[in-house]
Amino acid sequence: MFSKGTIECTGGQFSDLIGRLTEMIFEMASCGGCRTCEMACSFKHAGEFVPAISSIKIVDKDNELGFVVTLAETNNGQRLACDGCTDLDVPWCVQYCEKAEDLTEILRQFLKKRKHEGKQDRGR
Repeated sequence: MFSKGTIECTGGQFSDLIGRLTEMIFEMASCGGCRTCEMACSFKHAGEFVPAISSIKIVDKDNELGFVVTLAETNNGQRLACDGCTDLDVPWCVQYCEKAEDLTEILRQFLKKRKHEGKQDRGR
């Protein structure tokens, strides 16, 4: 489990999803659910607003208030894998997020975890 303050990657109520989806799920208590990050991501990658292809998704929590942030690890249907927009100084999802510091931390954790998992896969 990754955690820093109110942001954490966790199983919890989403543990059944973690095993079968190619995405990482993060708690982001400060997220207001506006989904502007989804729009910015899709526009960056496709030149149009198509949230279905966005690498980032904001998902309502089941049975409680709030949202979780999911980042795609691999391409899945229309949805594109998150590359952290490493070609940019600031990813578009972060540029347009009201809670940019929190989302930046989530992206940092995501990229760190992907890098760590990549090293493990190469060692097998």
